[in-house]
Amino acid sequence: MPGSSADPSELPGVVESVESTESVESTPRHASAAESALATASDDALAAHWHNLMRDYSRMTCALDRALSAHELSSSEFEVLEQLSRAGSDGARMADLADRVHLSQSALSRLVARLEKDGLVARSMCPTDRRSVFATITIEGGCRYTAARPTQRAVLRAESAVCEVGSYLCGDP
Repeated sequence: MPGSSADPSELPGVVESVESTESVESTPRHASAAESALATASDDALAAHWHNLMRDYSRMTCALDRALSAHELSSSEFEVLEQLSRAGSDGARMADLADRVHLSQSALSRLVARLEKDGLVARSMCPTDRRSVFATITIEGGCRYTAARPTQRAVLRAESAVCEVGSYLCGDP
């Protein structure tokens, strides 16, 4: 009972519950000191790897955003244009595109709205399923993507030489 100072053993069902829990765990397994040290070292190495991955991702995203601004694109906008360029004239269903560019459907919808306003992308309803929306790259979007692609690739090459990202993308050298 909230705020009550009653002894838990005096509450109905508590003693039986504690006793049944004790019988289930009658032979607890304790990790040896060596197992614990190994798990801790392994976990620490995993956390360090995660930290390096996030650092390199941040560094690369910032470098891409700076370089792609010359083409009036962000790295996320470039990624959407690239995926739509690969999809061809049929375009891509927005839900599938969201998975490919690692954005929520809501964030992708806002980003595609900006690209559509700039004339780089067109959206249309699926003729067979009115719940689905398709996005396609426009001619102007294709031209912008084609112009920005060498810049994006140059940044990827330069940053992968500086960051540990090369090992994430290509395996250990």
